[in-house]
Amino acid sequence: MAHPPQPVFILGGFLITAEAYVAMVETLARLTGQPVRLVEVGRLECLLTVFPFAWPLILDRVATAATELAQASPTGTITLIGQSSGGIM
Repeated sequence: MAHPPQPVFILGGFLITAEAYVAMVETLARLTGQPVRLVEVGRLECLLTVFPFAWPLILDRVATAATELAQASPTGTITLIGQSSGGIM
């Protein structure tokens, strides 16, 4: 039985900028016909994660984006893809 389509949410890797994910985002959007969102985390933000205060700044953005996508999803769920530190998040 096929699963209903749902938005795709990508959490990128440590020190990897959004440009590295452009082809992936475009391909997934084309193949799934669903919204694909990448949470952008800048290099400075990545480096600041050695301090505890930096994680909530990133994770709040992740939570907001995931909630928005889930609310727009026909199933109320999303597909998460985490690469490197994005998988840890």
